[in-house]
Amino acid sequence: MGIQEELEKYNIIPDPLKDQFLLKDEKMVDEIVRFADLSKDDIVLEIGAGTGVLTKELAKRAGKVIAFEIDRKFRPFLEKFPSKKSTA
Repeated sequence: MGIQEELEKYNIIPDPLKDQFLLKDEKMVDEIVRFADLSKDDIVLEIGAGTGVLTKELAKRAGKVIAFEIDRKFRPFLEKFPSKKSTA
């Protein structure tokens, strides 16, 4: 199932007034990740994870990704990712 189909499934409409512009173009995601030049020694902080499309690709290359999303409507997308909580 593609991103657009999942958005429709959960009745999610991104709100441009909240700067919710979701990445759907795989080439753009690849460009962003390539430009970041990440290694397993890197820790990435992503603000506004949305559907997690970029998060997923960042996690493939970085040692750790910390992703924040305050809009609960994106929870179904982000719950798919493993979560590790730190006690430090």
